[in-house]
Amino acid sequence: MRITVPSIIMGLACVALLAMPAFGFSGGPPVSNGADPTVEFGCTCHGGGAPSVAVIVSISGVPQAYTSGETYNFTISLQHQSNSIGGFLMTDFGNGSFTPLEEEHTRVAEDNPNAISHSEPGNDWLVPWTAPASDIGAIHFSLVGNAVNGDGMFDEGDNWNILTF
Repeated sequence: MRITVPSIIMGLACVALLAMPAFGFSGGPPVSNGADPTVEFGCTCHGGGAPSVAVIVSISGVPQAYTSGETYNFTISLQHQSNSIGGFLMTDFGNGSFTPLEEEHTRVAEDNPNAISHSEPGNDWLVPWTAPASDIGAIHFSLVGNAVNGDGMFDEGDNWNILTF
């Protein structure tokens, strides 16, 4: 039996395509979906590409007014009827600084030092945020959360939403 190089290449390509969904972005979403920032346009490879009211993205610990240089402990949570784990990506557009915590499974977002993300799927992440050294006025935050069904696929069973404040 003779196996040709094109047959081997085709076989390896098929294996790679089948394995890709299993890897997903369990270590955090990409900073951009094409040319669009994920924190502003969402996790469009999940849930049919559109945000869903089935997911409630919430954050606690955010002060009404910040004190320059003070650190605040935010807790990011996802609520969904059946999906109890997922991921997030949040930015303050470089105005303050986030502190990733290994024990909370958070990390600086890949390719964006002004954003923080999860390092593995979960929920209820503690995220320390330090206000800027001087008062710069209102700070805009954008947070996208994705509640996943855990099947390792980018599909309709995953739902996401965006919270900006």
